[in-house]
Amino acid sequence: MSLFFDRAGLIAELRTSNLSSAIQEKVVQQARAAIAFKRCLRDMETVKVGASRLGGLPDWPLGQNWPIRKKSVNATISRA
Repeated sequence: MSLFFDRAGLIAELRTSNLSSAIQEKVVQQARAAIAFKRCLRDMETVKVGASRLGGLPDWPLGQNWPIRKKSVNATISRA
């Protein structure tokens, strides 16, 4: 079954299946909106600074150290 953009698309797709009408109704009743992510590999040099993306390296100025937080007292004690 392919992806669909709305409830009408879901119903149309279900009608082409071998599922019983009772099962089709259950599927339609339980269907919820979702987001599908399409994987698209990009060369990091072509992605604009600040653009939204999943994965890859962060936008960080060259020569700038990554901020590091000192360990809390509790973290130090718990390792003892």
